[in-house]
Formats: sequence, structure tokens, C-alpha cells
Amino acid sequence: MNKILKSIGGDKLSKELQSQLFNKLADLLTIGFSLNQGLKFIGQTYPGLTKTTQQIILGLKRGESFSQACTELVTSEVVDQLKIAEQHGQLHTTLEQLARFNFQRSEQRKKIRALLVYPLMLIVILAVLLALIHNILLPQLADLNGMSVRPNNQARPLALIGIALGFIIFIGLILKKMPTVKRYSILIRIPLIGKLVKQYVNYYLATNLAVLLENGLTSKDILTVISQFNPNSLIYELGSEVAYHLQNGDSYRVSLFRHSLIDSELISLLDSGETITEMAKLMTAYSQLVFNNLIRDSNKLISLIQPTVFIVIGLVVTIAYLQILMPIYQSIRGLY
Repeated sequence: MNKILKSIGGDKLSKELQSQLFNKLADLLTIGFSLNQGLKFIGQTYPGLTKTTQQIILGLKRGESFSQACTELVTSEVVDQLKIAEQHGQLHTTLEQLARFNFQRSEQRKKIRALLVYPLMLIVILAVLLALIHNILLPQLADLNGMSVRPNNQARPLALIGIALGFIIFIGLILKKMPTVKRYSILIRIPLIGKLVKQYVNYYLATNLAVLLENGLTSKDILTVISQFNPNSLIYELGSEVAYHLQNGDSYRVSLFRHSLIDSELISLLDSGETITEMAKLMTAYSQLVFNNLIRDSNKLISLIQPTVFIVIGLVVTIAYLQILMPIYQSIRGLY
């Protein structure tokens, strides 16, 4: 599940290390450390984050903001969240949210790895058995039955696997080159993971909007702030499209409904007519609700991984038995 929820490419900090860095830094800011002091302390006490903190500190010394110093370490979406937070005095809160989200993603990856260990061992054993069947057993059975084994048929499964992997890589490269909004719009249509991608997008938008609204920004101010972000980020592209439609006389509601990425609930909150303070509270509550749904649904999907793999293994075993039994059956039938 994971591009599902980040930008493709780049030598980024792992989700686990991001969670550790943001969580520790948020704790240190809470007890009164400055940003520089917190980074130095983390670098001295947590060896796994030493290089990372040194890189950020060097960026700060060059006059960069914290979000700019993190550009090479995290995705453009995270950079935008940090930029919003530091511009509006919400860095501590945003760091906590990012730490929590990355921790959950890291835990889910660990679950997936744990679930796949045993099935992958079975797959390796099956691959060895299939190789032995194709290269030793089937030729001997064919000789007994007076038949010849076709090398092309033996190589066909490997060729199909190669074609499938090549197709997946090709699609991934195409998606990587697409504009961010278009890429996510395609991803939400993919069965199983599409719902998770859409939940992530709405959580990401609601979290950022909550921070901006908490600082009293109007919708026009929000669009101005967003226009200063990374042009390749999701929130920048969405903001640009909304601004374009507004210039053509459309309302916020109409311009947002053009996007299948955005839930109707989020649009209703933005168009509710509440005060900015009340809307900020509603947006925070909504982002928490979407986050909980995202974690719940992704855990459900993870629970399906192992049974699905076992079903595939069962089918492969069945096919392997048929490959062995069919020549034997033909040999026995030839005796009568």
C-alpha cells in the first residue's frame, strides 16, 4: 500500500525514521528546546538520526527554513505540511501528526513483512520443486511414455512472469511522469487500494486546511499561501485548479466537485457557512475521522494478503500435481 499513500522516487528518509525524528523533535519543542537545540540533541543521542539532523542543521545555517532543509528527506506533500506549520506557528502539532501517521504506516509495513515471511518461504520451496519437476521428473516421464518435452512450454510461465513485471514497471514509470492530481485520480480507480488512496488525499487536505483555518485565514488567503508551494505537490495543483475555476465565475463548491479525489463531506465542510474558528474545529475532527478510517481499512486489506497468497500457492501446487499425474495417466492408459 505504500505509493498509494507517497510520491514515487527519490532517496527519502524511511517512514520509521521520519516518525522517530518528528516525534522526538515535537517532544523537545514541547519542553522548551529551540529547533536547533532539538536537532542537535537528537543527533547526539540517536545515532540512526545523526546524519539526518546534521543535514537539516546545515540547511538551517544556510538560511533555509525547516521545511526547505527537509526537501531531500521527505516527499513534497510533507514539505508543504511543514511549510504551512512553521509559517503559522503549528510546527509542534504538525510534527506530532506526521509522526503518528508515519508510525502507523511503519507498523503496517512490519505487519505485511511478518505476514509474507512464511508464504514467501513456501513460494521459494515451490519454485525449487517446479524446477525439479520440469527439468528432471517430466523429461523422465516423457521418455517412459515415448513423448518429447517442449522447452518452449517449460519457459512459458517464466516468460509470462517477466512480461507481467515489465508491464508493472512500465505503468509505474508512466504514472511517475504524470501531474500529481492526474496520478492520484488514476490510483483511486484501482480496485482494493483506490479507497485507501482517496482517504489519504482527504486526510492530507483536511489536516493542512485545519492548520490554515486555525490561524484565521480566509479561503482567498489559503489559495494565496498554497500558490507558494512546490508546483509538483498535490495541494498546489488542486489549489491552482480551484483558483482557475473561481476566476471563470464558478463557486468553491462547483470547482471542488469537479474532482473525484475530494470527498463530498470535505466539500460540505468548506461550504458550510460556519465561522473560520468553527470550521477549523470541524476540519480537525474530520481529518481525525478520515485518519481512523484509513488505518482501519488498510488493516483490513493487510489481513487479506496472507489468505490470498495461500490460495495462489494452492493453485500452483494443484497445477504441479496435474503436470506430474497427467503423463503418468497417459502412460497407464497406453498399457491397455
